Amino acid sequence: MDHAIYTAMGAASQTLNQQAVTASNLAKASCLGFSS
Repeated sequence: MDHAIYTAMGAASQTLNQQAVTASNLAKASCLGFSS
């Protein structure tokens, strides 16, 4: 059971991180000279 919880939390953490990166890229997209 513990392994399933750690796996789920790892996946949730990765999803939140990807959302943060996407939000940051969208926010910076209007800046001059922005390159991803």
